[in-house]
Amino acid sequence: MNGLESILEQARVYVVQNVPPALLDRAVLVGLGLVLAGVVVGVLGAKMAKPGLTLLVALAGGLGGAVFARDAGVHQLIGALVGAAMLGTVAFVTFRFWVGLAAALVLCSLAMGTFGYREVLPHVPAFEQAGILPPERQAAVSDVSIVERWNDPGGSPQRWARELWTYVTQQDHGAERNSRLVGVGALVTGLFLGVVLVKVMLVVSTSVIGTMLAASGAGTVLSSLSPKTYAGLGDHPGLLGMGVGAFLVTSVILQTMLLRKAAAASEEGKKKS
Repeated sequence: MNGLESILEQARVYVVQNVPPALLDRAVLVGLGLVLAGVVVGVLGAKMAKPGLTLLVALAGGLGGAVFARDAGVHQLIGALVGAAMLGTVAFVTFRFWVGLAAALVLCSLAMGTFGYREVLPHVPAFEQAGILPPERQAAVSDVSIVERWNDPGGSPQRWARELWTYVTQQDHGAERNSRLVGVGALVTGLFLGVVLVKVMLVVSTSVIGTMLAASGAGTVLSSLSPKTYAGLGDHPGLLGMGVGAFLVTSVILQTMLLRKAAAASEEGKKKS
């Protein structure tokens, strides 16, 4: 089992262990829902982000205002309207900051994913073959093959990840420092770019989020309908990357075109008025 196959398997086990059985029984429907959500976000995310965020925060403000009004002995409708208006306005005015925060999280995820692919993934086969554990845990598992332990569906993906990271840092003493530098640098850079280049980073962020949703949904559907095909994806990382990349590029192009059309229509309306 190569590194990518191992990570896909651990992801599958993590989902099986942590997702409610009711959702697992409807995995195909959930996967299709994620694909649909990914397409919507990947095509309309940038255009609908500001009104969507404002509406969601206004709804939350309305619910909070209603609860506050009830406890204060005021009519709940008044509290709901005031709460919705106040928080909706805050969300609208601070939209640039929220774009920066989203861009920071997206850029950090991409940077850490790239770091993991380059610096961690190559260590996975050696880690599983060596079966190395920290000294304090070696005695506890001396009678059990670590490979069998990790391949056991009842194993813990979280523990697998922790032990893998311990192994990586033992092999590369600069890995922990480098991962911290990459993560913090990506967060700060993403926040800066999101605040300064709002439209550009809004398109990039929503395209990445939409792609991740669609890819997760497609993986969920594929793992339910054809587990062997899903497991075989690890043997073709290039093909997998091409599919994800094609969706991402298409999303960026479509969203850029929609924003330009909206800006052109707005300019035309201003000229007529």
